[in-house]
Amino acid sequence: MSLGSMQVVNGADGSAAGLGRLGPYSAAVLALAADAHLKCWLDADPLWQLPAAGSTNGAPADRQGSNGFTMTGVTAATGINGKPTFNFPGGAGPGIFSTGNVLPAADWTLSLVGKPSTSAEILFCAGSATSSSGMGIERNASNGIQMIVNGSSAPILSSNGIWASGTILHVEVCYTQSTKLMSLLINGVLNTSHTLAADQSNLTLCLGDDANSANGWKGDLAEFMVWDVDLSAVANPVRQANLRTHITAKFGV
Repeated sequence: MSLGSMQVVNGADGSAAGLGRLGPYSAAVLALAADAHLKCWLDADPLWQLPAAGSTNGAPADRQGSNGFTMTGVTAATGINGKPTFNFPGGAGPGIFSTGNVLPAADWTLSLVGKPSTSAEILFCAGSATSSSGMGIERNASNGIQMIVNGSSAPILSSNGIWASGTILHVEVCYTQSTKLMSLLINGVLNTSHTLAADQSNLTLCLGDDANSANGWKGDLAEFMVWDVDLSAVANPVRQANLRTHITAKFGV
């Protein structure tokens, strides 16, 4: 099933930003749509998301970068602030899977809005689209966010007690390749960071599952974005401000 089949396209105006939806749009949304560093933008809402011209890979309502995505067992819902979302049923298998390396071979940021319904769930896994190898970010049984690298059971990035079931959060995982520093931002605020032992770039991505675990995401996810810059860096305050303005206006977080 193509990810684009969930979308409704309202026509295109052929502009440089690749506008493919009905307006009006905020200045923040227009700035995001025109930003070449925003490599991937998947959204279940047909009235907000603006794709980039020439980078749709068969899904005209989404910016999928140089690789497309496939979706298994994920449905459309309105589970976050009454806005359209991707709803994940949990368990093994359901998820959104990249068909190639989505995390750039450089700095990157992965941003999404989530509302979980149970604990101990996989938010995303990078490294392989069909196994748990590589890096994974998950919500743990203590309502925290932790990172597992190369299958290790010991989390190296952790913040507990912040993501209870039903709580809406904007989560950004930011990475600087030169220093291997991974940072976790919650609702735009730096929560914690950790320097990794190995590079975590140029990887495939599984959203909501690692296809090899019974603890797939159960709940809603929306506004999934991948950037080829570290949005936690001092050099990107305008991009971070535009992203936060859009997320706050749409989801109230």
